[in-house]
Amino acid sequence: MTFKEMQQILSEQLDIVHLADIARELSVSPQVINNWKNRNKIPYKYVKIIRDIEKKGLVDNEINDSGFEFLKQLGQVSNSNIQQEEDDEIDIKEDVKKIILVVYNLFKEKYKIIISVTFTFMFISTIYVLFFAPIIFQSTVSIIPSGGSGKSNDVSGLASQFGINLGSGNKTDLGSTRLIPDLIKSRSLLYSLLDRKIDIYNDGKKISLLEYFSGGREDFSINKEIYKRNISQSLINMILINKNKKNDILNITVSMNNANLVYEVAMAVVEELDKIQKRITLSQVKEKLSFISNRMKNISIDLVNAEEDLKKFRQNNRNITGSPGLILEEDRLKRELVSLERVYTTLKSQYEITRIEEIGSSKLIMILDKPEIPMMRTSPKRKDSVIKAGLFGFFISIFLTYFGPYIIDIYREIRN
Repeated sequence: MTFKEMQQILSEQLDIVHLADIARELSVSPQVINNWKNRNKIPYKYVKIIRDIEKKGLVDNEINDSGFEFLKQLGQVSNSNIQQEEDDEIDIKEDVKKIILVVYNLFKEKYKIIISVTFTFMFISTIYVLFFAPIIFQSTVSIIPSGGSGKSNDVSGLASQFGINLGSGNKTDLGSTRLIPDLIKSRSLLYSLLDRKIDIYNDGKKISLLEYFSGGREDFSINKEIYKRNISQSLINMILINKNKKNDILNITVSMNNANLVYEVAMAVVEELDKIQKRITLSQVKEKLSFISNRMKNISIDLVNAEEDLKKFRQNNRNITGSPGLILEEDRLKRELVSLERVYTTLKSQYEITRIEEIGSSKLIMILDKPEIPMMRTSPKRKDSVIKAGLFGFFISIFLTYFGPYIIDIYREIRN
Protein backbone atom coordinates (compact mmCIF):
# COMPACT_ATOMS: atom_id res chain seq x y z
CA MET A 1 0.00 0.00 0.00
CA THR A 2 1.28 3.43 -0.90
CA PHE A 3 1.18 6.48 1.33
CA LYS A 4 -1.36 8.24 -0.91
CA GLU A 5 -3.72 5.21 -0.77
CA MET A 6 -3.52 5.30 3.02
CA GLN A 7 -4.29 9.02 3.05
CA GLN A 8 -7.28 8.51 0.76
CA ILE A 9 -8.75 5.71 2.92
CA LEU A 10 -8.33 7.64 6.16
CA SER A 11 -9.73 10.76 4.55
CA GLU A 12 -12.87 8.97 3.29
CA GLN A 13 -13.55 6.87 6.36
CA LEU A 14 -12.32 9.03 9.26
CA ASP A 15 -12.05 12.49 7.68
CA ILE A 16 -8.33 12.57 8.54
CA VAL A 17 -6.01 14.57 6.27
CA HIS A 18 -3.12 16.07 8.27
CA LEU A 19 -0.03 14.04 9.13
CA ALA A 20 -0.37 14.82 12.84
CA ASP A 21 -3.92 13.39 12.87
CA ILE A 22 -2.74 10.26 11.08
CA ALA A 23 0.04 9.84 13.65
CA ARG A 24 -2.42 10.13 16.54
CA GLU A 25 -4.88 7.69 14.92
CA LEU A 26 -2.19 5.04 14.40
CA SER A 27 -0.42 5.81 17.73
CA VAL A 28 2.94 6.57 16.14
CA SER A 29 5.17 9.63 16.10
CA PRO A 30 4.98 12.27 13.35
CA GLN A 31 8.56 11.36 12.42
CA VAL A 32 7.43 7.82 11.56
CA ILE A 33 4.62 9.17 9.34
CA ASN A 34 7.12 11.47 7.65
CA ASN A 35 9.40 8.48 6.93
CA TRP A 36 6.45 6.59 5.36
CA LYS A 37 5.74 9.60 3.18
CA ASN A 38 9.34 9.85 2.02
CA ARG A 39 9.48 6.11 1.21
CA ASN A 40 5.88 6.12 -0.10
CA LYS A 41 5.41 2.73 1.53
CA ILE A 42 3.43 1.54 4.58
CA PRO A 43 4.59 -1.36 6.81
CA TYR A 44 2.43 -4.47 6.59
CA LYS A 45 1.38 -4.20 10.25
CA TYR A 46 -0.26 -0.86 9.62
CA VAL A 47 -1.60 -1.85 6.18
CA LYS A 48 -3.73 -4.45 7.92
CA ILE A 49 -5.02 -1.84 10.40
CA ILE A 50 -5.91 0.55 7.58
CA ARG A 51 -7.73 -2.21 5.65
CA ASP A 52 -9.75 -3.04 8.75
CA ILE A 53 -10.67 0.64 9.06
CA GLU A 54 -11.77 0.64 5.42
CA LYS A 55 -13.93 -2.50 5.82
CA LYS A 56 -15.45 -1.29 9.07
CA GLY A 57 -16.28 2.06 7.50
CA LEU A 58 -18.09 0.43 4.58
CA VAL A 59 -20.12 -1.82 6.89
CA ASP A 60 -20.95 1.02 9.25
CA ASN A 61 -22.11 3.19 6.37
CA GLU A 62 -24.46 0.44 5.12
CA ILE A 63 -25.84 -0.19 8.61
CA ASN A 64 -26.21 3.49 9.37
CA ASP A 65 -28.00 4.21 6.11
CA SER A 66 -30.46 1.31 6.39
CA GLY A 67 -30.96 1.73 10.11
CA PHE A 68 -31.52 5.45 9.85
CA GLU A 69 -34.12 5.03 7.18
CA PHE A 70 -35.86 2.33 9.22
CA LEU A 71 -35.90 4.41 12.40
CA LYS A 72 -36.96 7.44 10.50
CA GLN A 73 -39.97 5.57 9.14
CA LEU A 74 -40.94 4.44 12.64
CA GLY A 75 -40.46 7.96 14.05
CA GLN A 76 -37.93 6.76 16.59
CA VAL A 77 -34.99 8.94 15.63
CA SER A 78 -34.06 11.22 18.60
CA ASN A 79 -31.00 12.89 20.11
CA SER A 80 -30.05 11.50 23.50
CA ASN A 81 -28.16 13.86 25.81
CA ILE A 82 -27.06 11.03 28.06
CA GLN A 83 -25.56 9.11 25.15
CA GLN A 84 -23.82 12.26 23.95
CA GLU A 85 -22.23 12.80 27.37
CA GLU A 86 -21.04 9.21 27.47
CA ASP A 87 -19.54 9.60 24.01
CA ASP A 88 -17.78 12.79 25.09
CA GLU A 89 -16.27 11.05 28.12
CA ILE A 90 -15.07 8.21 25.93
CA ASP A 91 -13.57 10.69 23.47
CA ILE A 92 -11.71 12.50 26.26
CA LYS A 93 -10.32 9.24 27.60
CA GLU A 94 -9.28 8.20 24.11
CA ASP A 95 -7.60 11.57 23.50
CA VAL A 96 -5.67 11.32 26.77
CA LYS A 97 -4.68 7.78 25.90
CA LYS A 98 -3.48 8.86 22.48
CA ILE A 99 -1.48 11.76 23.92
CA ILE A 100 0.21 9.45 26.40
CA LEU A 101 0.99 6.98 23.64
CA VAL A 102 2.39 9.73 21.42
CA VAL A 103 4.65 10.98 24.22
CA TYR A 104 5.69 7.42 25.02
CA ASN A 105 6.55 6.64 21.41
CA LEU A 106 8.39 9.92 21.05
CA PHE A 107 10.43 9.19 24.16
CA LYS A 108 11.03 5.63 23.00
CA GLU A 109 12.33 6.74 19.62
CA LYS A 110 13.99 10.04 20.55
CA TYR A 111 14.93 9.44 24.19
CA LYS A 112 18.52 10.45 23.58
CA ILE A 113 17.52 13.88 22.25
CA ILE A 114 14.92 14.41 24.98
CA ILE A 115 17.29 13.44 27.79
CA SER A 116 20.09 15.55 26.29
CA VAL A 117 17.92 18.67 25.99
CA THR A 118 16.47 18.20 29.50
CA PHE A 119 19.86 17.77 31.13
CA THR A 120 21.28 20.68 29.13
CA PHE A 121 18.66 23.00 30.60
CA MET A 122 19.29 21.58 34.09
CA PHE A 123 23.06 22.00 33.69
CA ILE A 124 22.75 25.61 32.51
CA SER A 125 20.38 26.37 35.42
CA THR A 126 22.80 24.75 37.88
CA ILE A 127 25.74 26.78 36.63
CA TYR A 128 23.67 29.98 36.80
CA VAL A 129 22.36 29.51 40.36
CA LEU A 130 25.77 28.42 41.64
CA PHE A 131 27.97 31.08 40.09
CA PHE A 132 25.96 33.91 38.51
CA ALA A 133 22.60 34.32 40.26
CA PRO A 134 22.65 37.21 42.77
CA ILE A 135 22.16 36.15 46.40
CA ILE A 136 19.29 38.04 48.01
CA PHE A 137 18.34 38.29 51.70
CA GLN A 138 15.17 39.95 52.96
CA SER A 139 14.12 41.47 56.26
CA THR A 140 10.72 43.00 57.04
CA VAL A 141 9.65 45.56 59.63
CA SER A 142 5.96 46.18 60.37
CA ILE A 143 4.86 49.65 61.47
CA ILE A 144 1.58 51.23 62.53
CA PRO A 145 1.06 54.91 61.68
CA SER A 146 -0.15 56.60 64.86
CA GLY A 147 -1.23 59.83 63.19
CA GLY A 148 -4.32 61.38 64.69
CA SER A 149 -5.85 64.73 65.38
CA GLY A 150 -3.88 66.50 68.07
CA LYS A 151 -5.25 68.51 70.94
CA SER A 152 -4.22 71.66 69.17
CA ASN A 153 -6.97 71.12 66.62
CA ASP A 154 -9.63 71.81 69.23
CA VAL A 155 -7.99 75.12 70.14
CA SER A 156 -7.52 75.98 66.48
CA GLY A 157 -11.20 75.37 65.87
CA LEU A 158 -12.13 77.66 68.76
CA ALA A 159 -9.76 80.36 67.54
CA SER A 160 -11.19 80.14 64.03
CA GLN A 161 -14.52 81.30 65.43
CA PHE A 162 -12.86 84.65 66.05
CA GLY A 163 -11.38 84.82 62.56
CA ILE A 164 -7.93 83.63 63.62
CA ASN A 165 -6.21 80.96 61.51
CA LEU A 166 -3.75 79.01 63.64
CA GLY A 167 -3.14 76.35 60.98
CA SER A 168 -4.61 72.88 60.96
CA GLY A 169 -2.80 70.03 62.68
CA ASN A 170 -0.76 68.11 60.07
CA LYS A 171 0.14 65.14 62.21
CA THR A 172 -2.52 63.05 60.55
CA ASP A 173 -1.07 63.82 57.13
CA LEU A 174 2.52 63.06 58.11
CA GLY A 175 1.51 59.79 59.75
CA SER A 176 -0.96 58.68 57.10
CA THR A 177 -0.49 55.41 55.24
CA ARG A 178 -0.76 57.28 51.93
CA LEU A 179 2.10 59.66 52.70
CA ILE A 180 4.57 57.29 54.37
CA PRO A 181 5.53 55.40 51.14
CA ASP A 182 6.34 58.72 49.45
CA LEU A 183 8.37 59.85 52.46
CA ILE A 184 10.39 56.61 52.38
CA LYS A 185 11.17 57.06 48.69
CA SER A 186 11.97 60.75 49.05
CA ARG A 187 15.45 61.96 48.13
CA SER A 188 15.95 63.36 51.62
CA LEU A 189 15.42 59.99 53.33
CA LEU A 190 17.43 58.05 50.73
CA TYR A 191 20.39 60.40 51.06
CA SER A 192 20.23 60.11 54.84
CA LEU A 193 20.28 56.32 54.52
CA LEU A 194 23.31 56.41 52.24
CA ASP A 195 25.18 58.62 54.71
CA ARG A 196 24.52 56.28 57.67
CA LYS A 197 27.54 54.29 58.81
CA ILE A 198 26.87 50.63 59.55
CA ASP A 199 28.99 47.75 60.85
CA ILE A 200 28.08 45.57 57.88
CA TYR A 201 30.54 42.71 58.41
CA ASN A 202 30.46 42.69 62.25
CA ASP A 203 34.16 43.48 62.34
CA GLY A 204 33.86 46.69 64.34
CA LYS A 205 34.49 48.84 61.27
CA LYS A 206 31.62 51.08 60.19
CA ILE A 207 31.27 52.34 56.65
CA SER A 208 28.52 54.31 54.98
CA LEU A 209 26.07 52.62 52.67
CA LEU A 210 27.27 54.93 49.91
CA GLU A 211 30.81 53.60 50.26
CA TYR A 212 29.54 50.01 50.38
CA PHE A 213 27.47 50.25 47.21
CA SER A 214 30.12 52.22 45.34
CA GLY A 215 32.50 49.28 45.79
CA GLY A 216 35.47 51.41 46.81
CA ARG A 217 36.08 52.83 43.35
CA GLU A 218 38.96 55.19 42.80
CA ASP A 219 36.83 58.09 41.53
CA PHE A 220 34.43 57.87 44.50
CA SER A 221 35.69 61.01 46.26
CA ILE A 222 35.60 63.02 43.03
CA ASN A 223 32.18 61.88 41.81
CA LYS A 224 30.53 61.35 45.19
CA GLU A 225 27.37 63.29 44.30
CA ILE A 226 26.94 61.36 41.04
CA TYR A 227 27.30 58.07 42.89
CA LYS A 228 24.80 59.24 45.49
CA ARG A 229 22.17 60.04 42.87
CA ASN A 230 22.61 56.79 40.97
CA ILE A 231 22.74 54.57 44.06
CA SER A 232 19.70 56.28 45.60
CA GLN A 233 17.66 55.25 42.53
CA SER A 234 18.84 51.66 42.94
CA LEU A 235 18.04 51.81 46.66
CA ILE A 236 14.39 52.57 45.88
CA ASN A 237 14.09 49.17 44.17
CA MET A 238 15.54 47.45 47.25
CA ILE A 239 12.79 48.76 49.54
CA LEU A 240 9.30 47.32 49.06
CA ILE A 241 6.29 48.76 50.92
CA ASN A 242 3.07 46.79 51.30
CA LYS A 243 -0.09 47.96 53.05
CA ASN A 244 -2.41 45.52 54.77
CA LYS A 245 -5.80 45.70 53.03
CA LYS A 246 -7.74 45.20 56.28
CA ASN A 247 -5.98 47.85 58.39
CA ASP A 248 -3.28 50.54 58.32
CA ILE A 249 -0.32 48.26 59.07
CA LEU A 250 2.61 48.82 56.69
CA ASN A 251 5.22 46.17 55.95
CA ILE A 252 8.59 47.51 54.80
CA THR A 253 10.76 44.80 53.20
CA VAL A 254 14.42 45.39 52.40
CA SER A 255 16.19 43.12 49.88
CA MET A 256 20.00 43.09 49.66
CA ASN A 257 22.92 40.69 49.31
CA ASN A 258 23.99 40.71 52.97
CA ALA A 259 21.98 39.25 55.87
CA ASN A 260 23.21 41.73 58.48
CA LEU A 261 22.85 44.64 56.07
CA VAL A 262 19.13 44.09 55.38
CA TYR A 263 18.44 44.10 59.12
CA GLU A 264 20.38 47.32 59.69
CA VAL A 265 18.84 49.08 56.69
CA ALA A 266 15.29 48.04 57.70
CA MET A 267 15.83 49.61 61.13
CA ALA A 268 17.49 52.65 59.59
CA VAL A 269 14.49 53.24 57.28
CA VAL A 270 12.16 53.48 60.29
CA GLU A 271 14.56 55.70 62.22
CA GLU A 272 15.12 58.07 59.30
CA LEU A 273 11.38 58.18 58.64
CA ASP A 274 10.81 59.18 62.26
CA LYS A 275 13.49 61.87 61.98
CA ILE A 276 11.94 63.37 58.85
CA GLN A 277 8.49 63.45 60.42
CA LYS A 278 9.85 65.09 63.58
CA ARG A 279 11.80 67.63 61.54
CA ILE A 280 8.74 68.59 59.52
CA THR A 281 6.57 68.69 62.64
CA LEU A 282 9.12 70.84 64.50
CA SER A 283 9.28 73.25 61.58
CA GLN A 284 5.50 73.55 61.60
CA VAL A 285 5.47 74.05 65.36
CA LYS A 286 8.05 76.82 65.19
CA GLU A 287 6.14 78.54 62.43
CA LYS A 288 2.96 78.31 64.50
CA LEU A 289 4.73 79.67 67.59
CA SER A 290 5.99 82.64 65.63
CA PHE A 291 2.53 83.37 64.28
CA ILE A 292 0.85 83.03 67.70
CA SER A 293 3.49 85.20 69.38
CA ASN A 294 3.03 88.02 66.87
CA ARG A 295 -0.72 87.72 67.08
CA MET A 296 -0.62 87.87 70.90
CA LYS A 297 1.39 91.07 70.78
CA ASN A 298 -1.17 92.70 68.48
CA ILE A 299 -4.11 91.47 70.54
CA SER A 300 -2.39 92.63 73.76
CA ILE A 301 -2.07 96.16 72.34
CA ASP A 302 -5.71 96.11 71.22
CA LEU A 303 -6.76 94.83 74.63
CA VAL A 304 -4.90 97.63 76.47
CA ASN A 305 -6.48 100.20 74.15
CA ALA A 306 -9.94 98.74 74.73
CA GLU A 307 -9.41 98.86 78.51
CA GLU A 308 -8.27 102.50 78.31
CA ASP A 309 -11.27 103.42 76.17
CA LEU A 310 -13.67 101.88 78.70
CA LYS A 311 -11.83 103.55 81.57
CA LYS A 312 -11.97 107.01 79.96
CA PHE A 313 -15.63 106.54 79.09
CA ARG A 314 -16.53 105.76 82.70
CA GLN A 315 -14.46 108.66 84.04
CA ASN A 316 -16.16 111.11 81.68
CA ASN A 317 -19.64 109.67 82.18
CA ARG A 318 -20.12 108.84 85.85
CA ASN A 319 -23.92 109.11 85.80
CA ILE A 320 -25.27 107.33 82.72
CA THR A 321 -28.43 105.79 84.14
CA GLY A 322 -30.59 108.46 82.60
CA SER A 323 -29.05 108.30 79.13
CA PRO A 324 -29.90 105.27 76.94
CA GLY A 325 -27.24 106.29 74.36
CA LEU A 326 -24.45 106.27 76.95
CA ILE A 327 -25.61 102.88 78.26
CA LEU A 328 -25.45 101.39 74.72
CA GLU A 329 -21.98 102.88 74.19
CA GLU A 330 -20.75 101.35 77.46
CA ASP A 331 -22.16 97.93 76.45
CA ARG A 332 -20.37 98.17 73.10
CA LEU A 333 -17.03 98.90 74.79
CA LYS A 334 -17.58 96.02 77.20
CA ARG A 335 -18.34 93.57 74.36
CA GLU A 336 -15.20 94.55 72.47
CA LEU A 337 -13.12 94.15 75.64
CA VAL A 338 -14.61 90.73 76.42
CA SER A 339 -14.07 89.58 72.81
CA LEU A 340 -10.42 90.61 72.89
CA GLU A 341 -9.96 88.89 76.25
CA ARG A 342 -11.33 85.64 74.84
CA VAL A 343 -9.07 85.82 71.81
CA TYR A 344 -6.06 86.55 74.00
CA THR A 345 -6.91 83.66 76.34
CA THR A 346 -7.27 81.30 73.36
CA LEU A 347 -3.95 82.40 71.89
CA LYS A 348 -2.27 82.03 75.27
CA SER A 349 -3.59 78.46 75.62
CA GLN A 350 -2.52 77.60 72.09
CA TYR A 351 0.91 79.08 72.72
CA GLU A 352 1.46 76.90 75.79
CA ILE A 353 0.24 73.76 74.01
CA THR A 354 2.53 74.43 71.05
CA ARG A 355 5.49 74.96 73.40
CA ILE A 356 4.81 71.52 74.87
CA GLU A 357 4.74 70.05 71.35
CA GLU A 358 8.04 71.74 70.57
CA ILE A 359 9.75 70.25 73.62
CA GLY A 360 8.61 66.70 73.11
CA SER A 361 6.61 65.74 70.03
CA SER A 362 5.05 62.26 70.02
CA LYS A 363 6.00 59.61 67.47
CA LEU A 364 3.87 59.35 64.37
CA ILE A 365 4.78 55.69 63.73
CA MET A 366 4.99 52.72 66.08
CA ILE A 367 6.98 49.54 65.35
CA LEU A 368 4.78 46.45 65.50
CA ASP A 369 7.36 43.82 64.47
CA LYS A 370 11.05 44.63 64.44
CA PRO A 371 13.18 43.31 61.59
CA GLU A 372 15.23 40.16 62.08
CA ILE A 373 18.54 39.02 60.67
CA PRO A 374 17.53 36.41 58.03
CA MET A 375 18.85 32.91 58.58
CA MET A 376 18.48 31.85 54.94
CA ARG A 377 18.62 33.62 51.61
CA THR A 378 15.42 34.42 49.74
CA SER A 379 16.89 33.71 46.33
CA PRO A 380 18.12 31.90 44.40
CA LYS A 381 16.25 28.74 45.39
CA ARG A 382 18.62 26.34 43.75
CA LYS A 383 16.62 23.11 43.89
CA ASP A 384 13.43 24.75 42.65
CA SER A 385 15.27 26.50 39.84
CA VAL A 386 16.97 23.31 38.61
CA ILE A 387 13.72 21.28 38.77
CA LYS A 388 11.79 23.97 36.88
CA ALA A 389 14.55 24.17 34.27
CA GLY A 390 14.43 20.38 33.86
CA LEU A 391 10.66 20.36 33.36
CA PHE A 392 10.89 23.23 30.92
CA GLY A 393 13.64 21.47 28.97
CA PHE A 394 11.61 18.24 28.88
CA PHE A 395 8.54 19.94 27.39
CA ILE A 396 10.68 21.89 24.93
CA SER A 397 12.32 18.66 23.75
CA ILE A 398 8.92 16.97 23.32
CA PHE A 399 7.69 19.95 21.33
CA LEU A 400 10.75 19.98 19.07
CA THR A 401 10.71 16.24 18.40
CA TYR A 402 6.97 16.22 17.69
CA PHE A 403 6.69 19.35 15.56
CA GLY A 404 10.22 19.29 14.16
CA PRO A 405 9.30 17.48 10.93
CA TYR A 406 6.41 19.85 10.24
CA ILE A 407 8.60 22.87 10.86
CA ILE A 408 11.18 21.45 8.46
CA ASP A 409 8.50 20.78 5.83
CA ILE A 410 7.14 24.32 6.15
CA TYR A 411 10.67 25.72 5.86
CA ARG A 412 11.31 23.65 2.72
CA GLU A 413 8.04 24.75 1.15
CA ILE A 414 8.87 28.38 1.85
CA ARG A 415 12.35 27.95 0.37
CA ASN A 416 10.93 26.26 -2.71
